[in-house]
Amino acid sequence: MEEHDARSSRGITGTIAGAAAITAILLLAALFYATATDRPATYLLGDATSIGGVLPEAGSISEFGIGAWTISAAISAFAAAIFWRSRDHDWSIFFWVTAALLAWFAIDDQYQVHETLVRKYLNIGGSVYVIVYGVAVLGWLWLFRAKLRDGWQILAAAFVALFVTTIADLVNDAGKDDEGSTGPAFGVSVESMNIIEEFSKLLAILLWGGFVVRLAYRRTRDCMIDRQGVSASG
Repeated sequence: MEEHDARSSRGITGTIAGAAAITAILLLAALFYATATDRPATYLLGDATSIGGVLPEAGSISEFGIGAWTISAAISAFAAAIFWRSRDHDWSIFFWVTAALLAWFAIDDQYQVHETLVRKYLNIGGSVYVIVYGVAVLGWLWLFRAKLRDGWQILAAAFVALFVTTIADLVNDAGKDDEGSTGPAFGVSVESMNIIEEFSKLLAILLWGGFVVRLAYRRTRDCMIDRQGVSASG
């Protein structure tokens, strides 16, 4: 009992310390940003729609997708921690890698890494992005293929939707001129391609996230049942 209380106390202290450390790091980042760019720190602290002076609903569907990526990554990380404590390192590694992959997708969407940052600072086009991300996803599929059989139809549907959004992204990329402005490509309007790209991407996010959440639930449930069986027999 005393050992349990000690672990609980350490967990509480660690949670408070972790929250304080993350807040301090982000505060320092905001102050550094303000100093380096001569812009107010509130650019990183305020709501993007109010800072940009646009309607509150601007980008709401995109933000929903980013939230879905983030929730799926968090659930995957939670499952990874459970399996790590259960000494099932095989499943733990799978869920940690999956959490990292989904978290990166959330970061990419939130900060427009491949749409803006990579092109601006590294002068890398959309085709290179497709290759790099494709290799990463194919590596994930190959390494964990045995674990992806349960509900693979959901994952397959997600990748069909991802294929559609990738094609739409490349079509839009083909319509960019030397100054970065986007015009119609292959006779398809920019608005139409944007709608196809964003909604097929949202469908892919929900399908892939749903697959991960379902698998995490089923595996952690089985893990808990197994542990209860061991405890009962002991």
